Amino acid sequence: MNDRNQRTFTCRLALSAVCLVMSGGVLAPVPALAALSNCSVEALTALNVPNLTITSATDVSAAAPNPEYCLVVSTLVTSGEGTGPGSAGVQVQLPANWNRKLLFNGVGGLAGSFNSSANPVDLTLFLAKGYATGVTDTGHVNTDLSWEYTSPGVPNAPALTDYFYRAVHEATVATKQLVKSYYSASISRAYFDGCSNGGKMGFEEATRFPNDYDAIIAGAPWLDPLGTSLWALKNTQALLAAYIPPSAFPAIDAAQLAQCDKADGVVDGLIQDPAKCAFNPGHASSRHFDSAAGECSQADHRARGGFEGRPSLPGIADKL
Repeated sequence: MNDRNQRTFTCRLALSAVCLVMSGGVLAPVPALAALSNCSVEALTALNVPNLTITSATDVSAAAPNPEYCLVVSTLVTSGEGTGPGSAGVQVQLPANWNRKLLFNGVGGLAGSFNSSANPVDLTLFLAKGYATGVTDTGHVNTDLSWEYTSPGVPNAPALTDYFYRAVHEATVATKQLVKSYYSASISRAYFDGCSNGGKMGFEEATRFPNDYDAIIAGAPWLDPLGTSLWALKNTQALLAAYIPPSAFPAIDAAQLAQCDKADGVVDGLIQDPAKCAFNPGHASSRHFDSAAGECSQADHRARGGFEGRPSLPGIADKL
């Protein structure tokens, strides 16, 4: 491959990340469409993308730095992967200056929206550089607090499967077909970009459906939702049981200074080297807690009962 046909992609990632890259020739951009005449529910429906129902199509005027683009919202019927059928919302942006590339966005948290988790700086450049973009809510809306189960104790298997990996894959397939049919041209490169839960989506795509994308940015991937959720619940329960009233704060401050002020070699009312400070309320003189009626010592005992003998961030294997 000669230098003119080779392209190098650099990924700038927050925290841990994975970048899978392929390089190759570059195709010419598709000429801009005149006033996006095919940006309508009727025209997009006529493209006959399987399992995709177009619900709205909006011709968005150019506004720096973005070009004119067609904003498409649709509903995708999902199926397979050993569970029942489901559905997921899909949003696609089709720019007038398409560069023959697709960039699919991951969504953070528990998904349920079209809010991209990609780097905010990069996000502002996707349309400006001519990328067609896609994103899915993974099959639920974040205002529905009961989407994970059908009744108490009964998980909503189709919705959970869509959230974890099915909806992203099937939305990718549908988005690719919509983009190719809309522009009547092939896609030269397909990329995925997401962080946190969006990073997890990228890992799932790379491991389960490696042919979906030419390159994947999986920033700060949330790989253990169950483990971290149970960890947060455990910490919350321990902290609630170990509530420290504001009236005890002066006593705690005095106890910390008594134990740690001298750790940096100078007694000056400041803790300059926290790394050398291992504050333990249980070792504090009782006089520090008389005004708080012993509440700090009791809280310390209860809190330690919630943490001792367990790792602070146990893995999923500890829960099964």
